[in-house]
Amino acid sequence: MNKEDFLGYIEDAYLNAEDIVAKKLLRDEEPLITSKFEFVAKSIINENKSNTHSALDKLMADCILELLKRDLGYSNSVSIEHIKKITEKGKAIIEAKNHDYADSSDPFANFRLVDNLEICTVEIGILVRMSDKVARIKNLSNKDNAVKDETIEDTLLDLCNYSAILQAWMVRG
Repeated sequence: MNKEDFLGYIEDAYLNAEDIVAKKLLRDEEPLITSKFEFVAKSIINENKSNTHSALDKLMADCILELLKRDLGYSNSVSIEHIKKITEKGKAIIEAKNHDYADSSDPFANFRLVDNLEICTVEIGILVRMSDKVARIKNLSNKDNAVKDETIEDTLLDLCNYSAILQAWMVRG
């Protein structure tokens, strides 16, 4: 998968998440980030990938919902523009970080390193990064962050982005 295809797939993942967010807002659902991540992790570990894409979309949607909740108080005044603002920011971050961590011929170069060094598979490597983000979100829900240049909102966007990256990895050709 080249960089253009990678970014196209990231776009698709965010569009799927936006649709789920809109439906969850109508049903007034609360985000359940930890349980969604646990389902994704178990699906990957047990190699049950048939449900993983849907679960990753839902995890991304719950991260976006949490961001909306923090930004707007999760009120009925949430509009598609608010959702788009968050997803555009996430996509901009993923593109910039991909530029810094990988090359245009292989957008997964940095993630392949764990497999090349025989540490673990790429999927597990991405899950480890995601688990760090989930742990940080859980911890910062109860206290202020000591690292001031990375907010809980940044961490939620990172988790959203890792979810999209994992989906792109799983469908690479």
